[in-house]
Amino acid sequence: MDVIGIFQDLRVGLRSIRRRPGFFAAAVLTLALGLGAATAIFAVVQAALLRPLPFKEPARLRMVWGVAGPDRDVRGASPVEIDDWRRLTRSFESLSIYDRTTLNLSGDQAAQQLPAEIVSPGYLSLLGVTPTLGRGLRPEDDQPGAIGGAVISDALWKSRFGGDARVLGRSITLDDVPFTIVGVAPPGFRGLAFDAQIWAPLGPFVTPEALRARGSRWLGAVGRLRPGVTDAGVQADMDAATATLERLYPDANRRRGALVIGVKAYQLDRARQLLLALLAGVGLLLLIACANVANLQLVRTRDRRHELALRHALGASRGRVARQLITESVALSILGCAAGVFLAWIALGLLLPLVPPTALPLYAHVRLDPVVVATSVVTAVVAGVFVGTLPAWRADADVRQLRAVNATPGGWRKGRISLQQVLVAGQIALALVLLMSAGLAIRSMREQLAIDPGFRATGVLSATVSLTGDRYDAAARRRYAASLIDELRGLPGVADEGVGSDAPLRDGYSASILRRAGHPDDHIRYYRHAVSPSYFRTLGIPILRGRAFDAGDRSGAPGVAVISAAFAARLFPGVDPLGKHLVIGNDTATIVGIAGNVHFRDLTTDLMDPADDPDLYFSAAQVTPRTFTVLVRSAGDPALLAGSIRRAAASLDAAVPAYGIQPLERALAAQTALARLMSFLLGLFGTLSLLLAAVGLYGVTAYVVRGRQREMAVRLAIGARPAEVRRLVLRQSATVIVAGLIIGGAAALLTGRVLASLLYGVPAADPVILTATAGTLAAAALLATWVPASQASRVEPRSTLAE
Repeated sequence: MDVIGIFQDLRVGLRSIRRRPGFFAAAVLTLALGLGAATAIFAVVQAALLRPLPFKEPARLRMVWGVAGPDRDVRGASPVEIDDWRRLTRSFESLSIYDRTTLNLSGDQAAQQLPAEIVSPGYLSLLGVTPTLGRGLRPEDDQPGAIGGAVISDALWKSRFGGDARVLGRSITLDDVPFTIVGVAPPGFRGLAFDAQIWAPLGPFVTPEALRARGSRWLGAVGRLRPGVTDAGVQADMDAATATLERLYPDANRRRGALVIGVKAYQLDRARQLLLALLAGVGLLLLIACANVANLQLVRTRDRRHELALRHALGASRGRVARQLITESVALSILGCAAGVFLAWIALGLLLPLVPPTALPLYAHVRLDPVVVATSVVTAVVAGVFVGTLPAWRADADVRQLRAVNATPGGWRKGRISLQQVLVAGQIALALVLLMSAGLAIRSMREQLAIDPGFRATGVLSATVSLTGDRYDAAARRRYAASLIDELRGLPGVADEGVGSDAPLRDGYSASILRRAGHPDDHIRYYRHAVSPSYFRTLGIPILRGRAFDAGDRSGAPGVAVISAAFAARLFPGVDPLGKHLVIGNDTATIVGIAGNVHFRDLTTDLMDPADDPDLYFSAAQVTPRTFTVLVRSAGDPALLAGSIRRAAASLDAAVPAYGIQPLERALAAQTALARLMSFLLGLFGTLSLLLAAVGLYGVTAYVVRGRQREMAVRLAIGARPAEVRRLVLRQSATVIVAGLIIGGAAALLTGRVLASLLYGVPAADPVILTATAGTLAAAALLATWVPASQASRVEPRSTLAE
């Protein structure tokens, strides 16, 4: 490699740049915008998609979930079912129960509700984790009725136990069940949930009968594949195992299967598609920026044609001249990269705090690490080579065609397509793709925001309370719930209050099976909610017919139920359901009311879709849950009531903390987090692409007009009107604009299909959005052309031709 020659090229290039500071500033700023956006998005993609998870050989880790029905809806699995998977398959080195949950930690200090994971004894070794203090879980820790062992996080060890090494063997209580601390996890380890602080086995929490109950399903599993096992192989292995279980246990395992997915895919969920879409979008933006700078370089190269011809005449080869131009472009790109990394650092600092917490997985710590910066530099070099190659090729042709010292730069000639026209048309096409994508994302977000959730979240604060252990039987739970409602009712600022087994758009809902009285073959899956009489009023859920629960619907009274409108339409089409009886296990409930549909699980599910299980409400005084959600409606800021709820719960039982306290509006906002993030970023990319495309078209048109100034002067001198000159320039620009719009329109329609899985309530090929974005882009492009066209129409023939 001719290092000395490259340094000479750089020195010559820098001198040339100093003579054209305007060109230098425009090129570096354009590249900085493109590379800065690309660097910021790649930092997010690197953190969420590319950086390996902090476990031993994470590529071999898989989550396993039970699925049911022809649509293979994800369901939980029972403990005995997971044991069967472990016994009947050969694809896993080890398989552990996995349940992400929360546990009440109590003892000689104030009670805390902490994120936890219920796991098998081999869980830590499966992940390749060795406790820094003590040991991991063993089989003897996992026995029903025994005092189990628990592992705590390093953070919990230091915050609650002061980092005391004598913590091993210390007794703690988890959900009123005694445990012994047997180990402390390494610093930074937070489990597969990335927020867990306690790891405990299942056995001490349940009875032997519960461990053997095949129909009691709420667990998942995590496994480590044997070396060489593929995803297809392990899924086939699991399919064979579940088919065997269906033959052996046709009642419990009818139409049951299992789904095996990667741990990272489980963590990412729909965010993976969003991140890939954003990465593609920022790639298009970078291409537009490169095309813009390439056009600037083409203009500059045509102005330097005499200089380059002289270098040829003095003996410089074509390759040497090409290297000079490419080296200059790479130097510009490196400078643009430096500015872009700085812009990315600023953008991440400003935007990351605004990103909804649910938009990215918990393990994704976004930062400009060496990998991100190195990738940006490599991208800048590639962009510089691309930007410099086209002008180098064009310069060679110009030098060979040069005939006279006074030759003028070429313009857009009729019947001849220039390289600049191709680049401008490409910019317009790519800009239309980005604008169309942004339009679809914004429309999808608006459709999601317009969904009626079925309840009023404004002013409602929710908190969770878990009543666990033998001391809280059904009667004690009813007394606690009634006392807590009385405490809340007396708080200043509380306009209404209620309790339920769960709240909309928050975890806690559970599914079960029922049948209609007189229909013994019914197996109707539904979501159950146990609620207080004031629950519907507090959340603003309308009772469409019949009544809500009242004080008479208490323990010992005949069982009653309120059904959702979707439940009524599905199970009692054309029939009045009021007064009908539902059979739940050995009990019967009479339907006394029909409530409006509520989006309990997510915002975008069609509640009237037969594929979605309907909702059924029971009186909390008759079916009292162990874990329930407290709801208070405030006339002011609901967050101000958080401390009051904690104190009210503690006053009733200091070992039962209120946790998960948050405004219900936050849970509602989390449902549209991905849509809002996608629409904002794609909208930003679309705006930048529109600006860059317009600036690129303006620059090229202005250059062409300058090169054809004498021609315009002649036309005006022989009688052409200024309007005719303007139309000439606009017509030639319009040809490029239309070509770009046609190509971009076709590409935008294809892109819409790719984005379809991320959209809601909007067709991927929406003609209104395509027309609006194409019209906006066309108007901006024509406006960018109008300025140089007007300048061309005002050329002074006498002074121009006299030069």
